[in-house]
Amino acid sequence: MYFLTLISSLLILLSMATHALYHETTTTKQREAAFVKYMKASRHFRNTYENKYYKATFPSEKKIKEPNPKEKSLPKKFHYTKEKSYEFSRLNIFPLLIDGKETHPELYNFFLRLIDILYGQTLFSGDPTLEKHFINGLIDSIKNENFQSIPFEKIRFKTHSLQATYYRMIKGSKGLPSILDYITGEQTPSRIYIPYASREILLTFLDEKIVNILEKKKLAQEEITSQEFDLLLSSWGKEKTENLRRYMNFSKKKCIASHSSLIVGKADDEIIFSRKLSIFPFVPKQPPKQ
Repeated sequence: MYFLTLISSLLILLSMATHALYHETTTTKQREAAFVKYMKASRHFRNTYENKYYKATFPSEKKIKEPNPKEKSLPKKFHYTKEKSYEFSRLNIFPLLIDGKETHPELYNFFLRLIDILYGQTLFSGDPTLEKHFINGLIDSIKNENFQSIPFEKIRFKTHSLQATYYRMIKGSKGLPSILDYITGEQTPSRIYIPYASREILLTFLDEKIVNILEKKKLAQEEITSQEFDLLLSSWGKEKTENLRRYMNFSKKKCIASHSSLIVGKADDEIIFSRKLSIFPFVPKQPPKQ
């Protein structure tokens, strides 16, 4: 019995010693960890304070960033859209329709060229005589009228065939552009803004080689400058270049009439309605039934 009591007492003492030793070891590790964190925080605080004090005492001069020569050489981005072409680059045929071919033979030829590009194969079977017949009929329907702006949607030809052709031009369809996207008829003079001009308008005035160069710059979103354009025209004669400048320039002035303006008018028992030139049948009013 005495022996068991002794063994039990020894186990209890051994357990207490082990616990004390573990507690002492754990406390020592905690103290070491706390000390390391304290020193780290102290160094961070001291370094931060010294940096602020040094900058306040010895302020450094601000460095001026020198321009990168490569950045200067990069061309300005050019964003071309059809909408911009409609707003800034349409041929004003007001003088031709009011005064006639004899007064404006040059404008007549340019308009004839535009009609050939847009509708030569689709509406006139590639026959220049039919194209001239159409333009002459258009002039006859407007000539000597007192207009501030040409109401294209209300023009009436003397023949049904020409009226039907003109109706298709006004309406436009898939594969057949609307003539209103390329011409304007305002008494106020307006010129074509070259950088936004559509390919069809450019071909009206320039040869295909120059137009292809300008179109490549558009696809690459590169700005078309007046200096570059003059260089392209350097092989042209002075008189030819001056004639071109009467219709095209680099002045970004919006055309008076907008493609998106509301159009209301009749053409061949049809009514042209809405900003997108949608066509709805024109139904005449019927007398009330008796």
